[in-house]
Amino acid sequence: MPLRTTRSTEASHRSSIPMSSLPKTFHDAVSVTRALNIRCIWIDSLCIVQDDLVDWEQEAAKMASIYEGSCLTIAAVDSPDCNGGLFLDSITPSAHFNITSRVASGKPRTIASVRELLQPRSNEDKLHLYNAPLYRRGWVFQEMMLSSRSLHFREDQMYWKCRSGLRSEDGTLDDERNHDSLNMFSRVGRTRDEDFTSLSKTSATW
Repeated sequence: MPLRTTRSTEASHRSSIPMSSLPKTFHDAVSVTRALNIRCIWIDSLCIVQDDLVDWEQEAAKMASIYEGSCLTIAAVDSPDCNGGLFLDSITPSAHFNITSRVASGKPRTIASVRELLQPRSNEDKLHLYNAPLYRRGWVFQEMMLSSRSLHFREDQMYWKCRSGLRSEDGTLDDERNHDSLNMFSRVGRTRDEDFTSLSKTSATW
């Protein structure tokens, strides 16, 4: 079981939760959140009192607004549980270079970050996301459906998904035409209430 907030731990968790007590996936997610300069993070097992039925029912009813209103959803795609992490250590870090502009002499240097190019996956390998451990969980369905943007961490690279498409670091997925076969939720779009045909299709998919 992951680290949870229960009636017995609620008071202490409201005060503080030491980073050292977090399982690796939670720890990595907090590190990414801090690196993005985002102040708050929502983790279901910590933000909902797990053995309090009233609290669970109240918070579960808000899930749609929580994920739809989030700045970013972090997905540990290849992690089988809360201890797998985001594989931050296996992703090649960027190299930093200081560049001095010849035109603007005397001004502060510009720092450029460069990463080694990944080897693109073959087209036959596009279905690898379907079989990832995270996508086998029913709870994840609403997270991916409702999130405006999400960052998916895999063993070797990251994927970025938003309403304009799905992108991968290796360039295999770089436009609207390519991402449909990889993103199981991409065919469901938002629609106006008066567009009954599209609304019906969306409801059926949901």
